[in-house]
Amino acid sequence: MVYFMNALRWSLLIHNIPPKPAYLRNKVSNRLAALGAVALKNSVYLLPDSASAKEDFVWLAQEIETGGGRAFVGEVVFYGKDVDEGIKGAFMSARNQEYGPLLAEADTLLTRMESSENTKNSDNEHEESYRHRIDTLRKRAHGIRRIDFFRASGGEAMEGKLSALENQLKRLTGQSDPEVIGKLLHAEEYHGKVWVTRSGVFVDRMASAWLIRRFVDPEAKFCFVDDWNYQPALGEIRFDMPGGEFTHEGDECTFEVLVRRFGLASEPMKNMAGIIHDIDVKSDSCLYPESTGVGSILSGVVMTTRDDHERLQRGWQVMEDLFNGLLARAGKD
Repeated sequence: MVYFMNALRWSLLIHNIPPKPAYLRNKVSNRLAALGAVALKNSVYLLPDSASAKEDFVWLAQEIETGGGRAFVGEVVFYGKDVDEGIKGAFMSARNQEYGPLLAEADTLLTRMESSENTKNSDNEHEESYRHRIDTLRKRAHGIRRIDFFRASGGEAMEGKLSALENQLKRLTGQSDPEVIGKLLHAEEYHGKVWVTRSGVFVDRMASAWLIRRFVDPEAKFCFVDDWNYQPALGEIRFDMPGGEFTHEGDECTFEVLVRRFGLASEPMKNMAGIIHDIDVKSDSCLYPESTGVGSILSGVVMTTRDDHERLQRGWQVMEDLFNGLLARAGKD
């Protein structure tokens, strides 16, 4: 009964569509795909419960009834944690299948851009084409992200690819002068800022936010947005998002970039950055023994709350304990 009180709630659509007219079945199928719904079984579909999910299902049910079918909309709670986890897995699997072609296109484009840099075969026409293709990929990814209710791994991978593409385009257009990127920044110049990142925070954003509050901006406020093209207002700084002031650079995740650019690379911090990198890039062979355990703890935080502020608060304690442990170990060596 305790679990039942904490179980996820789902909006439910059950329909019965006649074989004719054929267009109605296709229309309903396309609409369900656009909503991001998944099938519990034939003709039974679910969405994470919300006012908008109910409204979407009600409107679709009316279309089905108008077309000569039958449809029922409701709300449901399932007994047993494994049921909810299985449904969440189905949502993430569906989104990963949609991210897959985009990831392949991003890889192909990145390879082409790197080849263009190596052969110095870049001109304005190519650069405009690259910009158009990156923007198109971002819009398509944003469309999937809108219905990526449980933050599928493909979404994180796609965001990393978009950051890599942006960085490569900067190199081609001469906007990423290594001397400028390598110049150490002064933390006091970044005090009292609003730090903006993508919603649905996970390891790199959790760790980066901890580092910002701990070593860069003690009064930092954090804001979370869904728009990947978000343009910052005065006093706002973007991190771990495409085009952000602090984001992935080459093979470095955002946490590593912050460590380097603010000159924080003590031995404990280097080890911590390596752990965050292991988890963020989802390496098959982690270089640091702590990576698997820390990753599991942070995954638990993500699975038990969707509130980004709560995720940061809980993640910060993990980061603080991890850093202090690494600091104490360094003192003994």
